[in-house]
Amino acid sequence: MATEKKTDKNVKTTVFNLIILDESGSMSGLTQQTISGCNETLNVIRSAQKEAGDDTRRSLVSIFAFQNGTEIRSRYLCKNVPIEQVKDITTADYRPWGNTPLYDAIGSTLTDLEM
Repeated sequence: MATEKKTDKNVKTTVFNLIILDESGSMSGLTQQTISGCNETLNVIRSAQKEAGDDTRRSLVSIFAFQNGTEIRSRYLCKNVPIEQVKDITTADYRPWGNTPLYDAIGSTLTDLEM
């Protein structure tokens, strides 16, 4: 999900990119595919930023991983970080386990990012 916010013609457009990763146990057999998909999305954002140029657009990235086991474990891998500073994720970053609280993750993340 990406949204653009522009306030003035002399100000860069800020694009907020949100990637939500299901890190629940049901994803454990899809770890590499999930990591590859996330990194591919990051590369698309990087390419779009490069194509637009630094003078006109600023791309910020948030990656949020969610799951639920004996306790809810949802976390940001990065939050509103310029795409130039975001590194590809690895198996050290993405470790599936637990249950799947998808709607809770979407709602809490969108509410948090609106603030």
